[in-house]
This record gives sequence, structure tokens and C-alpha cells, in this order.
Amino acid sequence: MRRRWKGDGGYCEVLNIAVPMILSMGSWSLMHFVDRVFLTWYSRDALAAALPSGILSFTLGTFFLGTAGYVNTFVAQYMGANRPERVGASVWQGIHFSILAGLFLLVGIPFAPWIFDAAGHEPSIRALEVVYFQILMVGWLPGLIMPAVSSFYSGRGVTRPVMWVNLVAATTNIGLDYILIFGKLGLPEMGIEGAAWATVLAHCFGAIVFLLMFHLFYRYLLIC
Repeated sequence: MRRRWKGDGGYCEVLNIAVPMILSMGSWSLMHFVDRVFLTWYSRDALAAALPSGILSFTLGTFFLGTAGYVNTFVAQYMGANRPERVGASVWQGIHFSILAGLFLLVGIPFAPWIFDAAGHEPSIRALEVVYFQILMVGWLPGLIMPAVSSFYSGRGVTRPVMWVNLVAATTNIGLDYILIFGKLGLPEMGIEGAAWATVLAHCFGAIVFLLMFHLFYRYLLIC
């Protein structure tokens, strides 16, 4: 049992890699959960609108999210083959894909009123659903860049930086939710729009941090 726990490829090694990744992926769910918690305190209609529109947005983006995250497979393969010079190309391909996919998902924005009309919800809730959905779709561009660039770390088995950036982004979302939904620090009260923009801005923060980390440490990887 001790050998299985501490040996190469043992339980401890697997958990050291897996647990930070589990927490990283959980940060996405945490952001939407926090949105709904704050909206519970703001408006019952806003809460009712956030769930279906949030689920629809996530459903439409999930395929592209999984594809962007697949970059870590190529990073792992090139590191295993001792070809670190190909790691950067793989990450940049992921960035290019994420940008194109994020732009493609914007196509769904004009169709939002028709989609939620078909759902048959009350007009007051439908209007909030449309707004929340449309803003969340804007956030897919930075949201897809995050897993693509973070694969530079996760593909090499370095998962703790990925975890910390995602958790800080989720924490940023909490603070922005409070400020934007309720109109704090001199900003206007935005309600469900504020919740959506808080999530989008948190994704932008995470994407920028990952891009900076990739820019700073990729050359170091080549030198080593």
C-alpha cells in the first residue's frame, strides 16, 4: 500500500495533479453559483432567469471548452518526446481556436429573444433571460482562452498555478457580483446584467493572467 501511495504513478502523485484540476474546473460552477446566490438577495425574477439562461450558455460553449482544453494533451506529448520547442506552437493553436470559437458563439446573441420566446416564460423573466444569456455569450472568448493557455501548465503536470489563477478569478467574480449587482462604489445598480458582467470580467482577468504567465515562462522552459 505504501508503494502504491508514494511510488511513481502512485495515488499521491495522481492526487497532486488531479485535485488542483478538479478545483480549477469547479471554479466555473462556483462563478455561476455565486451569481445566483447574489441574485437571490436581489430579485426573485432575476434568480429565475439566471438558471435557464446560464445553463443554455454553458451548454452551447461546452464542446468548444473541451476542445480548447485538449491542448494539454499535445503539450504532454511534446514534453514526453523532449520537444519543448513545439509546446508554444500547440498553445498558440489553442489560442487561435479559442478566438475563432468565441467569435462563432457570438452568433447566438441575436437569436436569444427567439430562443426564450419559445420557452414560454413570463415576459418579465424572459427579458432578464435574454440579457443574461447575451452577456454570458460575450464571455466565452476569454473563457475559452483560459483552458487553452493553462494547458501550458496542466500538460506538464504543473497544476497548482492553474488552480490558483482559477480560484482568484472566482474570488474576483464574487467581489464584482456584489459591486455590480447592487451598485456599490458609486457604480449604478445593474442587477442581473451586473452578475453577467462580473462573470465575463472574471474570465477576462483569468485569461490575461494565464497569457502573461505563458509569455514569461515559456522562454524559461526552452532554456531549461
